[in-house]
Amino acid sequence: MTVYEILTIALIGVLAAAATTAIWLGLVRWAGQCGPAGHEWALRAQQLQERMPRSHTHHAV
Repeated sequence: MTVYEILTIALIGVLAAAATTAIWLGLVRWAGQCGPAGHEWALRAQQLQERMPRSHTHHAV
C-alpha cells in the first residue's frame, strides 16, 4: 500500500468516527430533553389543535 492509500483509509476512519460520535451526542442530548421542559413543543401542538375548529383537523371519511 502506498502512503496515499493509508492516509485515505485513515481519513475515512476518522470521518466515520466523527459522524458516529455526532449522531450519538445528538441522541443523548435529545433524550436528555425528556423532562418537563423538553415536551413543551408537544403541549403547544396540543393547545393549537384544541384551538382549531374540528373541520380543519379531521378529514371527512
